Amino acid sequence: MNYSDETVEKIIQTFDTLVNFCGMVTLDDAYAQFKEWFPEATEVDMAEDMWDDAIVASRSMEVDFRPWQDSSHEYAIHEMLYFDLYHTEDGDEVEEDEYGQPVVSPQVEGFLHALADCHDMAGRQPLSRKMMELGYTRWGLSLPEALELMEWLAERLESDYAAEDALSMVAMLITGHQNMDDASRLVYTLHALGLPEEFLGSPNLLDRMMQLFNALPSWKNNGLSAAEMYAKNQGLQA
Repeated sequence: MNYSDETVEKIIQTFDTLVNFCGMVTLDDAYAQFKEWFPEATEVDMAEDMWDDAIVASRSMEVDFRPWQDSSHEYAIHEMLYFDLYHTEDGDEVEEDEYGQPVVSPQVEGFLHALADCHDMAGRQPLSRKMMELGYTRWGLSLPEALELMEWLAERLESDYAAEDALSMVAMLITGHQNMDDASRLVYTLHALGLPEEFLGSPNLLDRMMQLFNALPSWKNNGLSAAEMYAKNQGLQA
């Protein structure tokens, strides 16, 4: 089905937002989130039609999602996961089997199946409109934990642009968390960006970083942060 350009933009924004906050999303969950964000788009009444238009649009515009499916569902997954699925660790395309089909990375495919299972257990987590409007990194930068870390870093930077440099550092940490980068590597990236070496092992730095990471949406938790997931589980146990 061919929707208007305005509707297609809303569909693309929905899928882009969901894969950035959740890593992957089923078509039904994406459709439910779309209807919550854009109830005025009454012409969109089927998840499959919405997905078909998204795939067509993705061929001519830059998007953050790609298709993937298992035995029971079709998903939109983050483009980073899709790239890793079809490329080696060296960045080369994977080989093809005797039928001309790509031999995808078993590690990444296993991760996708595990992530899908985690999402089934966590259930759908509706995202706020603010998340959609700001995007992953800008929304993360608005968190109190991010603002506190920025202030701490700015006070220790030897720079005429300490506030701007601290903002860039925290943005890097948020993106690194989204990409599941190793925390110790992120600490040394802070040093490369200008944080004096004497602060790299500071418990104050590491504690603030962990507070930020625990407040950020987790792909494993289908968009919930670790702190939100803990609170949810405690509520279920009460």
